[in-house]
This record gives sequence, structure tokens and C-alpha cells, in this order.
Amino acid sequence: MSNSDQKESLVVLKKTSKTQFYAQLFGIFCFGFILSTILVTSIFVAFHFLWSAKPAILLENSKNAFILSGNYTPCNRRIIGWTRLYDKKELTNEQVSKMTHIIFGPITWQFGIIRFRNKMEKEAYERLQEKAKSHDVKLLLSMEIDNEVNDPATNLATIKMIWYLNSFLTTHKIDGIELNWKFPIKNLAQIVYFCEKMRQYNKNMAREFTLALSLPASDIGLNLESIMEHVDFLNIETAEYYSPLHMEHPQLIGPPSPLYSGHAGVENVDSTMTYYGCVTKHPEKLNMKLMFGGRFWKNVRKPIRSSEPLWMLAERYHGSVDGDWMAWKDLEESGWDLKSASWNNESRTPYIYDQLEQNYLAFENERSLLEKIRYAIDKNIGGFVIWKPIFDDDENTLLDVMSSSKFCSTRDNKTVNLDCDVYKQ
Repeated sequence: MSNSDQKESLVVLKKTSKTQFYAQLFGIFCFGFILSTILVTSIFVAFHFLWSAKPAILLENSKNAFILSGNYTPCNRRIIGWTRLYDKKELTNEQVSKMTHIIFGPITWQFGIIRFRNKMEKEAYERLQEKAKSHDVKLLLSMEIDNEVNDPATNLATIKMIWYLNSFLTTHKIDGIELNWKFPIKNLAQIVYFCEKMRQYNKNMAREFTLALSLPASDIGLNLESIMEHVDFLNIETAEYYSPLHMEHPQLIGPPSPLYSGHAGVENVDSTMTYYGCVTKHPEKLNMKLMFGGRFWKNVRKPIRSSEPLWMLAERYHGSVDGDWMAWKDLEESGWDLKSASWNNESRTPYIYDQLEQNYLAFENERSLLEKIRYAIDKNIGGFVIWKPIFDDDENTLLDVMSSSKFCSTRDNKTVNLDCDVYKQ
């Protein structure tokens, strides 16, 4: 091979080596770019997950420790929200997702016709229905029945009303009803008859509706054993023990829902749920009612017992007690410093007493709700009814406590774990 050929071959070889070198360099660059992209994406996803996850809350000092997380799964128990179609603020999609049932109202019943009161409320129902459908949440119509309807001359009137009710539920794809009875009730037997016929009529239909009954905290003499044969669950009033608007004793100060203790002669959540649980023998069919907020009183002078400032008396001004109800979301904006609240271990509730201004606030917070959840698990209570979840704050602080707790991960237990000695015959 001549010198010129050798030089030419050497040049070609150098060009080839340089081409291979750049090709290898490009391949390394591509591999590094892909690897770094995967790494950055993984870090971003992990960061986003951690950022968006709800913080954990731990309640200690219990055999039932509650660890709350932001990972919401369908609740095995009942978390029921109560809403009104005419409320200016509607339940959000996120709030609906944290519940199992929503009870709504009102509707109008006139001349045998059941219908929405107006177009605006019908449209509000349709928006609620869309949200409920996307989260598999059941909708129940709250049907308030006064004595004029509840005490018909013949049972034929009751059958006719049941027919109209079932027709309305079917037309609007409503999953069931909650019956509210105005007091005083003239005919307790009529309640049992209504529930019995409602269930019998519904069994002949294509889809079976949920039937619930709302009852007060005290015993009204209703035949509960017969009622339980026909209803799916009972919603028990456990959020109205103390209030400045209370008709019988507005001057008595205390929490809306004391778990235990209270003024002499006034019940508490435990006494109410013990009565209903022992008499019905079905604690898993009972729901405790809660309110996201508190009650405040003015002109509060001194405690009944000097050692315990929770149970106090408000003085009347011009013959009436001055105070009102306040939603959780409005407490701090109204000047109440929630961080300064005291804790009453008897009732398992927080309170604030401003001795200088003589103002008093008793309310629910995260801790008091967790105490009630602990109680419901220990006593095998089936669920909770939350009066107007829209009273929660923008972060859904209280609703998150309810939906994320150990309560939702446990299943119904039919065992009566209550002190029923007083109710044994």
C-alpha cells in the first residue's frame, strides 16, 4: 500500500472514530436526560403526594387510639349530613364525599300533592343529586308530619300519603325518607302504623327505600320494639341538651352534647343512647346527632358548684335569657379565642368563660368529636347525623375528624355494650 493510500485510510479511520465518539457521547447524553427526567418526575410526584396529604392526628390515652389520615375510603358506618335546599351555601363536592347519607328538605305537602316548594330549591336538589351520585352517597328526604296529617280519620289517609311519597321518591330518584314528627304527638300508634305500611308497600316495588325515624332525646312512650321491625335506623336528638333558646330551661348553661354529667334532672348523650340501645337492643341502628358549633350565653354570673365552672346559670334580662347559636366557622371571627378554651372532663367538651365580660361559650371541637367517636365504637353505636355540615370551616376540620377516624374503618357490631340493668324487666 502506497503512502498516499495509508494517509487516506488514516484520515477515514480518524473520521470514523470521531463519528463513533460523538455517537457514544450523544447516547450517554440521552440516557442521562431520560434518567434525570424520571428522577425529577418521581420527586415531584412524591412531593405532591406529601404536600396534598392531610396531616395525621393522634388521640392518645385510650385503648382505641385514633389515627386520622387524608386517605378517604368509603365509611363502613353511617356519617349522615343534614342540609336545607334553601341554604345560600351548598354542600361542596368534597364534603359530600366524606358522608354516607345526606338528609335534605324541606318539601311541601298540600292536598295530597308532594312537590318541591319552588324552582330554585328543585335545582338545588338536582345539584346535590349530581354530587351524591358521583360518590355513591344516599339521599333521604326529610318528611315533617304534623298532627293534622299524622292523625287521620281513617287509615286510608295514611295509605294514600304513602302512595304519594313512594311516587315522589321514585320520580326524583331519592333513596329513602327520614320521618320527623311534630310534638306533641297525639297518636303514637299512628307512627308505628305508618312505618309498618310504608315498609310493606315498598317491598312490592322494584327498589327498596331506606326508612329512618327522627326521635327526641327523652322517652315519649313509643313502642320502639315494633318500630325497629320496620325502620333501617333511628336518628336520636343528642345536640339540644343546653341552649339559651331552650323552652324549658334556657338559663341552664352547658355543652350542646355533653357525653356524661350535666345539671340535675337533665340528660346527656350516654343516658339517651343507653335508653335507646337497651330498649331497642339494636345499638347499631342508632345515630347520634351532632352540631358543628356552639351556644353562647351572656350575663353569666357564677357556677353552681365553685369547683366546676362548666355548669353555670345565666341571669334573665327583661324576662329572657340572652344568647344564641353560633357555627364553628364563625367562632373565631366573632372574637372567641378557641386556643384559650378549657376542657371539662366530666362532659368531655371544651368551653370558654369570660368572667370579666360575663360571656360563656360551650362548643364542639376536634377533641370532643373524637371522644364521641370513641364512645360510639365502644358502645357499638351505628353512626352520626351532622346538622348542616356547611357550618364547618373551609378546611373541613371537623368533618375530616368524623370521616377519617377509626370509626369508619370498623364495622357494625350488634352486641349491646351498655349498662342495661335499669331497663331489665
